[in-house]
Amino acid sequence: MSATAAELRSGLYALVEGAAIALDVSRDDVDGTVHTGADGMPSLLVFDTTPGGAGNSVRIADHLEQVPAAASDLSISTAGSNEPLPVHWLLELAHLRPVADDEDGALGTVGRTRTAVGTWRSDMARAGSLASSAIPDSLKHGGIESENHPWKIRLVEHPKRFESSFFRAAKKAAHKILDEISDTDLPYGPRPAGSERWEMHHGGSLWVKGAGGWRMYRARVGIEWSMQFCAEPVKVDRLRREAAELIDAFPLTVPALAELGYEEADALLRTPIKDADGVEAWTDSLFNACVPMTHGNHQGILPKVPGEHHYPWPVKGADFVRYDDFQLWVTLPDGTYGAVAPVDRRGSGDGHVRLVHVPEGSRAAETLAEAQEQGLMAVLPPNSSAALQAFAEQIDPGQRSAAGPLAMGRAREDGRGSR
Repeated sequence: MSATAAELRSGLYALVEGAAIALDVSRDDVDGTVHTGADGMPSLLVFDTTPGGAGNSVRIADHLEQVPAAASDLSISTAGSNEPLPVHWLLELAHLRPVADDEDGALGTVGRTRTAVGTWRSDMARAGSLASSAIPDSLKHGGIESENHPWKIRLVEHPKRFESSFFRAAKKAAHKILDEISDTDLPYGPRPAGSERWEMHHGGSLWVKGAGGWRMYRARVGIEWSMQFCAEPVKVDRLRREAAELIDAFPLTVPALAELGYEEADALLRTPIKDADGVEAWTDSLFNACVPMTHGNHQGILPKVPGEHHYPWPVKGADFVRYDDFQLWVTLPDGTYGAVAPVDRRGSGDGHVRLVHVPEGSRAAETLAEAQEQGLMAVLPPNSSAALQAFAEQIDPGQRSAAGPLAMGRAREDGRGSR
């Protein structure tokens, strides 16, 4: 078996995650590293992280069929290819043999702590031989060496942010507009409930009034408040001219805004932006700063509501158009949160899901990046945990695959008999 360093790491991570799933082991209690021996052959070293060892790595060695089977569920297949990407070799783990790390039969020294270690050699050509691999000196209790580069963020007080007169006037007008709009016509409803209130997002809010009432469009670019300090006036002025052209197509808009007390609308739309003062006025105006959102949709972080400030808009935007019974955001096997999409239209019966977003720190990030680089889709099977979460409200409780017909209640509601 041959594998790149990245594939070996991906396989190791999947193996450890598979152990956590198959053996009900806490992911924090077991870890691993890739070690290359003197003969040049790589080894996957799995060890306990608890002082003295808890025997979890030995359990992995004793269940060398169940663990890789669970790990293979983490292997992300690639649409248009017969091989998953990039850990297609994971299925071979079922054929690897446990090898004693030392004379104690799977005990190794980590620092001064005796910790259980199970070692698997990717030496398929010499299946009958017994190999041993010493724990590298670099392996210390409580962590493993990695290729991650350390970095730090200094937390400082936010520069004093005040509400400009432009922003106060814009928000006042936006609230009056929202009071006139029905719930079904809100751009990003529903309305805030309880003690929550609308938050105004600097996201390029182009409010217009037509024969049917108020509507909000999004500008080509929205200027987040902090970004005004790097915004070039001539480029912001292009946004102003584009906004003016749109609003001119809705002649009811400017007079209606004047009736609401937003009398500066016409001057904002007609005055060229030439300096930082002009950039500030536009940034905090009704035509940029008043995309109405709940706190969650604005600034939320998973596992609660994902906010636009933290998640890419092409993915986050799907929250406002998806079926209510499709779960866009799912928990991945490594505990991070990702976004998935179906691979076919509703009614197809296909339970595969395409991975469309993972955070940079996720162990699936490298796979997704490689798939995108090759112009492919990273696809998870119908029996994966991600697919089961995504389609949970469309399948019967306890169903082990997301493929097949909709649950009876959903089929009646949708008028269709299959996914």
